[in-house]
Amino acid sequence: MAKTKTTASNTKSKKTARPKAGAAANAAANRAVRVLFAASEVFPLVKTGGLADVACYLPQALHELGYDVRIVMPAYRSVLERCSGFRPAR
Repeated sequence: MAKTKTTASNTKSKKTARPKAGAAANAAANRAVRVLFAASEVFPLVKTGGLADVACYLPQALHELGYDVRIVMPAYRSVLERCSGFRPAR
């Protein structure tokens, strides 16, 4: 068996650039990312199950990280009656 000699030159690892930590760094890195959520229910407008919670709070969290987030849902008549100034698309 041949012994290999370990030297400082072959044990050094190359330094890699690490991204900055924190929400500000994430916002800068994700500035161009656009997300569209399509859901049948969004809290607090319509809620029948857990989807409404996810469709509400996940977009909020992504927005805080710097993503451009939009949410679309069906134009339910009961929701439109409660929200003044909204009309269904034609």
